[in-house]
Amino acid sequence: MTASQVSKWTVTDVGSWLRKEGIAEYESLFASQGIDGEVLLMLKEEDLRQTPFSIPKVGDIKKIMRRVEALSHRIDYKWEQAVNQRRQLMRLTAAALYCTLAVLATSFCLVTAHERVPSTTNYPPLPDIILDNVPRVAWAFAASEYLILFMFIIFIIIAIVHRARLAMATRFLTISATVFLLRCVTMTATSLSVPGTHLHCPPLQLNSFQEKVDRAVTIAMGLGSTIFGVETCGDYMFSGHCVALTLLGCFICEYTPITWTNFHRLIWGMSMCGIFGVVASHEHYSIDCFVGFYIASRVFGYYHNLASQVSNMNDSQRRKLGIWFPMVAYFERFTPKDGHRNEYDVPSFLKWDHKIE
Repeated sequence: MTASQVSKWTVTDVGSWLRKEGIAEYESLFASQGIDGEVLLMLKEEDLRQTPFSIPKVGDIKKIMRRVEALSHRIDYKWEQAVNQRRQLMRLTAAALYCTLAVLATSFCLVTAHERVPSTTNYPPLPDIILDNVPRVAWAFAASEYLILFMFIIFIIIAIVHRARLAMATRFLTISATVFLLRCVTMTATSLSVPGTHLHCPPLQLNSFQEKVDRAVTIAMGLGSTIFGVETCGDYMFSGHCVALTLLGCFICEYTPITWTNFHRLIWGMSMCGIFGVVASHEHYSIDCFVGFYIASRVFGYYHNLASQVSNMNDSQRRKLGIWFPMVAYFERFTPKDGHRNEYDVPSFLKWDHKIE
């Protein structure tokens, strides 16, 4: 119910509202004074005390005003809730576009990195204290991708039932996009030799820009995952798989109750097993995994720390935030002062209301 709907109430509608609120004895008095919805919202306690109302009982005056104020509060709350939801939907849309661009940029950088991958004949694998001492486990890389898929399903379930689902999704898309854009820089700036002789990565021979774009779209559609049939080379120094495992672990634990200790241990156990699987498969150097974990966890922590302070910043601090951390300044502008609590409900699109005749 909105203020415009209540303001259109007729005198009869106000009478029905009085009966519903248990104060029907004043229906005729309100009708005699032509109190419709618009006037009802403007009614004050002094009006009820003075003529022509002259209601003698203080208790009845308080009851009427309490119900009028409750009606106004419901209108204001629902209006504010609707405005906040529209704002969050706008930011979610912007975050989705930002993430889409980041995925496409990362995919294109993967194509160019594969074109420039050094030949194993001239550039053998670099020394790595872990890879040199841990036997290769061929199935470990696929296992880590299945762990990513399983953790992503858990994340989706939590996001659906979390009351701050729009904010949660916005943050996930924004942080993921930012980290993967950083990964584009490392892939483009430096080309390392492959981490193992088992990898056969001859440079790609793509003759036109259109072929590069088509290859990038294929990588993006398969999310760069071997279980979806995508094979990439040259994306070293910064493991995307470890970024995904780290961010999913951070988000799942952040948006579930702190008392779920054993569940959090399970999630971080899965995340660490996945990261170890990437190393054990010899698909990435060990430093790739460390850098991926470190940058992903730092960006997640810095973002959420700043987001929790935005609502308490003054104008000067907000301007500085907009310069140094524009993503946080934009996406977290309307974050509640007490943040987003870990509360859950069934979203309206999953509710099924039916009546039994």
